[in-house]
Amino acid sequence: MAVILASPDQAANAVSGSLSFPANKLQVVSISKTNSILSLWVEEPSYSNSAGTISFQGVVPNPGFQNGRGTVVTIVFRAIAAGPANVSFSQASVLANDGTGADILADYQGASITVSGQPIETTKPEVVQPVNPDAVVITSKTHPTINKWYSSSTVELVWNLPEGVTSSRYSFSKDSKATPSTVDSPAINKKTFENQDEGLWYFRLQLKKGSTWGSTNTFKVYIDETPPEITTFELVTNDLNEKSPYILLKSTDELSGLSHYRVKFGDRPYETYNAANSGEQVTIPAKYPGTQTIIVEAYDGADNKSIVAKELDIKTIDAPKISDMQGILSKGQDLVIRGTAIPNTEIRVYLKDTDDKEVFESTRAGAAGDFQLTWREAIADGKYRVSAEAIDGFGVVSPRSNEKTLSVNPSILFKIGSFVVTVGSFVMFMLVVLIGIAYGGMILWKHFHRFRKSMNREMEQIDRSVHTAFNMLKDEIRIEIRALEKAKTKRKLTREEEKIIEKFSSDVDDAERFIEKQIRDVKQKAE
Repeated sequence: MAVILASPDQAANAVSGSLSFPANKLQVVSISKTNSILSLWVEEPSYSNSAGTISFQGVVPNPGFQNGRGTVVTIVFRAIAAGPANVSFSQASVLANDGTGADILADYQGASITVSGQPIETTKPEVVQPVNPDAVVITSKTHPTINKWYSSSTVELVWNLPEGVTSSRYSFSKDSKATPSTVDSPAINKKTFENQDEGLWYFRLQLKKGSTWGSTNTFKVYIDETPPEITTFELVTNDLNEKSPYILLKSTDELSGLSHYRVKFGDRPYETYNAANSGEQVTIPAKYPGTQTIIVEAYDGADNKSIVAKELDIKTIDAPKISDMQGILSKGQDLVIRGTAIPNTEIRVYLKDTDDKEVFESTRAGAAGDFQLTWREAIADGKYRVSAEAIDGFGVVSPRSNEKTLSVNPSILFKIGSFVVTVGSFVMFMLVVLIGIAYGGMILWKHFHRFRKSMNREMEQIDRSVHTAFNMLKDEIRIEIRALEKAKTKRKLTREEEKIIEKFSSDVDDAERFIEKQIRDVKQKAE
C-alpha cells in the first residue's frame, strides 16, 4: 500500500501523517522510503503492530513538490485474520513551500481492505523498545563540568551507544528545543565542533533502535573567550582612619561573570580574593606600607584573566617601639620584650639570626598601647636582631620597629663591660687556681723544711683557705644548678646545661678531696 501526495497547484515543502489500522487483522511487515518524494526525514517512518499505528514526517527541499502524484512511503501489510480492515489517517498535514509554512492539505483519504480465506499462523514479532535516554551518557573532555564556563571554542563530545542502536541524529545550536536533524547510519559515538562562538550551546542527541527513535538527550556547553575588563583600580583612604587605606577594584564580564582577583604587593607572594558574589566592586586592604608596584589579576568564570599594574605609595599605621629588652641572655633566662604601639593592635615580635632566618611570636597591645611579650620557645646560642610590627583590625601592617641586638650565651656567672664569664669557665679557672695554690704550698714546704713548725701553721691556714674557697665555689655552683633545675620545668635543657648539673658538683668535691690528701701527705712528710 502506498501513501500518495497530489499537489498540482502549489508546491509542498513538508509532509507528516499518522495512520491507524486494525492490529487484530493486519500487521506491518515493512515501510519503504524508496522512490519517496521526501528526501529529509524529520521523523523516520515508524510503526507499532501492537497499537496499530504508523507515523512519518519529512521535508521536500526547495523548490518543493508540485505534481499530480508522488509517493510518500510504501507500506507492506501481512493479513492475520479475515474480514474488513480499514487503514485511515488520524492526522495529516502538508505545508506550503512559500515561506509561510501554511497548511495546504485540502483532503485525505484512507483505504478499505477485505481480508478473505483462512487465517494463517503468524509469529508475533518482538516489540523493540526505544532507547531509554537515561541509558545514554554524554561527556566532554573540553567542557567536562556541567554548568561551568570554559574558554575553549573547540567542543569535543563523546557518548555511549546502548545495544541495538542502529542510527543517531543530533543538532548543535543555541536553540534549547532544536530538533536533531543530522542523521548518521550507522550510529556515531563522538563529535567535534571547532571555532564555535561564545555563549550557551545545546547539543541534542537521539538514538534509533529498530524503527523507533528514542527521546532526546541534551548536553549544555558554555563558551567564554573574552577576559574581564578592569574598570577601576585605585587607592582609597578611609575617612575614619587615614592610616587604614584600601584598594578599590571594579571589573565587568558579560558572560561567565567575575570569579576572583589575585593581588601581588611588591615582592610578596600573590594573595587571592573571592569576587564571585560581590557584584562589580571589591575592596582589598592595602596592608603593606611604602612605595611599591601592585599587580592585579582579574579572573572570570572561564578562567580568562586581565592584568593591570600600578605603582602606589601606601601610608600605613605607625610602627611599634621596643622600650625595654635584655641585650644579653644566658641559657635558661627568659627573653622579655616591652614596648608601646597603637592600642588594641596585634604585635608581632621577630627574631632574626645571622643567617637571616626569622621567626616571630605574637601578643596584643592593650587599650593604653602598652605590650609585653615573654618569648615562649628556647633560643639557641648566637646573635640576633629583634624587631616588631603592628597589625590593625583591617589587616593593615605597620613598618618594622628599629632593631635591637640580642646575644644568647652559655650560662653567665658575671659580666664586666663586654667581658662575659660563664659558669664553666669560672669553675675551671678556680680549679686551676686552687690546684696551683696547693702545689705551691707543697713546694714551699719542701724548701723550708727547717721552718716546719711555722709552716705547719701556714699549712693549716692553707687548708682552711682551700676549704673556704671550695665552700664559696660550691655555693655559687648550687645557685646555678638550682636555676637550671628551675628552667628545666619550663623547657628542655641543652646538653651543656645537663652536664653542668650532673658533673660540676661531683667534680668540685673530687678536687677538694684530692687537694686535702696532698696537704695531709705533705704534713706527714714534714713531721
